[in-house]
Amino acid sequence: MREWYAQQCRMQTRRGHTMPEVATAFLTPIRYNRLLLLVAGLGGLLYGVDVGIIGGALPYLEATSGLNAGQISMVVAAVLLGTVFSTLFAGLLADTMGRQKLMVASGALFVISIPIIALSHGYGALILGRLCQGISAGIIGVVVPLYLAECLPPEQRGRGTAIFQWLLTLGIVAAALVGMYFSLRVEAVARLHNPQLLFAFKDAAWRDIFWVSLPPGVLFMLGGLLVAESPRWLVRRKRTEAARRALARSRQPHAVASELAEIERIAAAEAGAANTARDPLWRRRYVLPFLLACAILVANQATGINSIIFYNASILIESGLSDVQAHWGYILFTLVNALLTVVGVLLVDRKGRKFLLAVGTAGIVASLSLAGILFWRQERQRVDVPAAAQALIQSQIPGQHQTGPQLRFTPQLSRQWLQQTGAGSRAAQPASLSLIYSYGDFRCAAPVVRSNHPVTLKLKRSGCLPANRVIAFFNGQMGNLARALLKDLRETVGGGGRASADS
Repeated sequence: MREWYAQQCRMQTRRGHTMPEVATAFLTPIRYNRLLLLVAGLGGLLYGVDVGIIGGALPYLEATSGLNAGQISMVVAAVLLGTVFSTLFAGLLADTMGRQKLMVASGALFVISIPIIALSHGYGALILGRLCQGISAGIIGVVVPLYLAECLPPEQRGRGTAIFQWLLTLGIVAAALVGMYFSLRVEAVARLHNPQLLFAFKDAAWRDIFWVSLPPGVLFMLGGLLVAESPRWLVRRKRTEAARRALARSRQPHAVASELAEIERIAAAEAGAANTARDPLWRRRYVLPFLLACAILVANQATGINSIIFYNASILIESGLSDVQAHWGYILFTLVNALLTVVGVLLVDRKGRKFLLAVGTAGIVASLSLAGILFWRQERQRVDVPAAAQALIQSQIPGQHQTGPQLRFTPQLSRQWLQQTGAGSRAAQPASLSLIYSYGDFRCAAPVVRSNHPVTLKLKRSGCLPANRVIAFFNGQMGNLARALLKDLRETVGGGGRASADS
């Protein structure tokens, strides 16, 4: 059997077929279309993992990387920056390279990004790896739906888009489950009361979370190698015979000739329209719908849904939940997102787009209002301890002028500070510490830590001052950078800062 298969492959190759065509030459059109749906699903899954993986890894990255709040924010936002950049050029690349090749390239870029992140020991490598992930996600979000629309039979295109979207949300759920697994392991190590072991385990945890996200990228890249190029793209490149072979893999034999003729007719019409005067976008009848669509998209993003996904576990930890409870909350959030995506897909053709938009917007308003009330109630429990924190920090500066002062928030220190402020009744509960310190004219926030997971906070000048004036401007800090660089560490750290412990 193996020799017969090898002989058939050699015969197909001699006839001018590509290796992907040879590998899937014995699939019926029904099975080949299932392969297309599988590859599309892997693309959606990979996109979801791209978006959601940082949520589970972020608490451990904050605790062990030594990066300040501004740098952590840039690491998180680098995916969005890469997505914005790649989305602008994804259509052009898809027309130049071809849909299938671009899918393989995006999968390869994601695969490359994982070791860059997981093996990184600095800010630059983290940013580079996250940018690669964002570029990959932006390309996948454009090219996979486009590829499906051009390759699947008309009756299966809606199913392909639905599978892509649903597996995108399922990818976010998978990322949350991975984070939950490592959260349980971190909790078990925390019970050993060994700070060095806990720190080392958290450092390994966020790296392993990224390593676990590698298989979807590999599978998507391999799946992209097995599918044919879009027949519509091939026709536009005057490769009619290759387009015929691509159609023959996903269509019944009697439908190939008629659909190829339809594709050629549409391509000729598009080429003819390109040579005539185009209807300008800014005509009166287009302006209002276009501006309304842009306003809706901007308002949708302004609700902060991406930030909620990225920072979900960290937000819940800072609100007073334990690490495990926060990850359970992240799983619940992603499950609701995935289930309601299925509901939306099922209702979009029955109830219409406008109805779902109105219902979704009302849900956003209600949920954000409820979240605001909950955080307002939590904020009322805050206890400010700036004097105690500043005294402890200032006492260490003379002996640690080069390395900077350190602060270790332990249950004993939490109990001591709360009792000093008259809030001793809260001392038995785990507390969160939010420390804001300044250096010259610049302020920054240290990572939030919990008393039941003691972590040493290192307050360094490099962690507070922006690298240059451009970064200072985009961070909204208008201080005098040159003067701050000349300041002595003991004069500024802790000055004007604030520390608060929340039970």
